[in-house]
Amino acid sequence: MQDAYEKADAEDDDEADMDDVRSNVPTEASPPASPRAAKTGEVSASLQQFLEAHSVLIINEKGFGKRVRLSDVKLSNRNAVGQKLRLQEESDVAAICVVPSDVLPQLPPRPRDAPTLYKDSLAKARAEAIQAAAARGEEVEDEPAEVPFDCLSETAQKDFVDQQQRDEEAFKAAREARQEAEKVLRPKLGAVLLCTSGGLVLRLHILHVRVMKRRQKATCLMKVPRSDKLISASLLSAVDHERDDAAIGEEQEEAAPQEAEEDEADEDDDEENE
Repeated sequence: MQDAYEKADAEDDDEADMDDVRSNVPTEASPPASPRAAKTGEVSASLQQFLEAHSVLIINEKGFGKRVRLSDVKLSNRNAVGQKLRLQEESDVAAICVVPSDVLPQLPPRPRDAPTLYKDSLAKARAEAIQAAAARGEEVEDEPAEVPFDCLSETAQKDFVDQQQRDEEAFKAAREARQEAEKVLRPKLGAVLLCTSGGLVLRLHILHVRVMKRRQKATCLMKVPRSDKLISASLLSAVDHERDDAAIGEEQEEAAPQEAEEDEADEDDDEENE
């Protein structure tokens, strides 16, 4: 009889521990604090922070995928029409799961050399002159002949040379900060294992899946042959070797400025579609 009592007490303690764990996890099932919150869909600060920190990882059968923050997916009533998460390629969704939203710091544009900076300054000055003349209703003067950079005096060249050095130092510091952040975030986010019906597999760091808006086009995560299709995605802990991590990190670093330009282009397309 005493053993039965001790077993019952242990089960009660376990249930109490589980209640403590559940109480620390934000949930949308909790009733709103006010009737107004129920109508407008407002959430508490802690829940909003949770939604910002987590994303939906969605991948289609053609291997295109992206991360979308949970805060971008509005809480709706039962029997409502769902929200569209734009991917790429007309194919069915193969996998969806919730992952962290952490991203690497964005690298600035690659530094330009002094002659390029000089030409850019001339082009900018010319555009401003045309705009000013149009505002006054005057005719635009002929563009003066461009003086080659090598023909400028050392004093005139110095401003562009100094700017080049400042840009190179800033880019180097940003690259080092990105590398340090990557060392911390890779183990935190882990990886995802993609598999096709034909048996092709690919292991990819979740950190390298871009966080995007709902209406932005997804990027290619895995090249899937036309006769094949992706069927599953399994989350893994970070288990890559340091050598493999370094090689992939260099590739992602080179692609970072291009990704920023693609994001801006996608946002422009979204605005035009709206």
